[in-house]
Amino acid sequence: MDPLLFDETHVFGKAVPDVFSLAETLYLHSEEAARALRQGLLSPFLMAHDEEKAKAVERLRLRPLPNDVFVFEVQEVLNPYLSFRMKGLRFDDYPSLGAYMLSFSPSYDPVMMEMVRYGLLEEQMRLSGFAEKDPSLYGKVKALTLESGSKEYALSYFETGFLLSGEQGIPYQGVRYPDLYSFVYYLSRSGTPRSVLGKTLSHAAFLEAYSEYGKDRELVRQYFHLLKELEKSEQALSKKEEQEQDDSRLLPSAEEGS
Repeated sequence: MDPLLFDETHVFGKAVPDVFSLAETLYLHSEEAARALRQGLLSPFLMAHDEEKAKAVERLRLRPLPNDVFVFEVQEVLNPYLSFRMKGLRFDDYPSLGAYMLSFSPSYDPVMMEMVRYGLLEEQMRLSGFAEKDPSLYGKVKALTLESGSKEYALSYFETGFLLSGEQGIPYQGVRYPDLYSFVYYLSRSGTPRSVLGKTLSHAAFLEAYSEYGKDRELVRQYFHLLKELEKSEQALSKKEEQEQDDSRLLPSAEEGS
């Protein structure tokens, strides 16, 4: 069978019975599917099986979306009841999705970051009917989605990971630390200067997210509070020193006074 064959019954050279079956496998061929969809190669198949869905896909073609997001949106149009799947990744439950996200800490997975940036998880929960089955979890995900525009996406990423997984410890570079004490102990033994560690952790999105969901969240909140107060003090001191320097320039020198 010609792998480039697209007609009313074949996609990528394979016989496909309906749009639901097509939706189940699109995520496995994200780049190829995006090209085929944008070029209209799947239009004959879609029009033959579901004209309304075909028109919805045509409207999606007009939107300037990244390929992975575009294929995900098409997949949701064709069959919104699937488990979450995107660019070769499939999760049959949300805790495993969250655990996968955190496994990259302190960095992040670029595919899951696109999920966060475009609010795809909230959309998938809503369209699949999960929002009605678990309105509490859906409400929290929706809140994070709405807040993501006013904060760094990295923070939203880790907050989502902690929320979905229920993780209480600190995942870091492939190792899970059960509490703040064991994590700090590891860092202290790593040989990194404390001044460097302090600056690094003060801007660590995974640790800030942990302050909302982790076992020792209150301690981490106090830590971030102290850091903010310290930054305020440093900024005030810096401004004071700058003002004193400006004032000193305005004062007449000893020679000018004589």
